[in-house]
Amino acid sequence: MLAVELRSEKIIMAADVDGIYTNDPKVEPSVLLIRHFTLDDLKSLNVTMAKPKVPDVTGGMVGKVLELATAIEQGVEAIIVSGLKPNNVYKALIGEEPVGTRITKK
Repeated sequence: MLAVELRSEKIIMAADVDGIYTNDPKVEPSVLLIRHFTLDDLKSLNVTMAKPKVPDVTGGMVGKVLELATAIEQGVEAIIVSGLKPNNVYKALIGEEPVGTRITKK
């Protein structure tokens, strides 16, 4: 809501993983990082992503993406990157392409 009110261009979310994967990368190491998707694509993502293996009051990665949905629908771009890797957040801030997942309206 704040991003929309402030007319932000993007939201950068730092997580403990590189972005959104086809499954939980902490459980299944052979998963693939999804580099870009739209809100419509969210429906086709692997359902197991929505069910964290450990209790997570935030709703896991899907919960986080759903919280971003209103801003994304208003044209705000969201980028999810690992906050554990040096310079990822900085790269996203200055417009470079960090390893992560970009979520856009279309």
